[in-house]
Amino acid sequence: FVDSGKSFRDYLSERRKKGERVFYVLLPSTRIDGLKSELRGATQVEPLTSASENNKFTLVRVRY
Repeated sequence: FVDSGKSFRDYLSERRKKGERVFYVLLPSTRIDGLKSELRGATQVEPLTSASENNKFTLVRVRY
């Protein structure tokens, strides 16, 4: 996950203010650690797909 900075955090913040607590992110498998560092305050970052299902991309569920 390439650092998206303030715009991504602002987007998540606005959605959370509206009561949303679960988000799904599709990203290259090698970028999960970067996503975790971007998602400050998330209680769970859970990959939903494995490398055997798709060796290039991973679907991740994020819970706040």
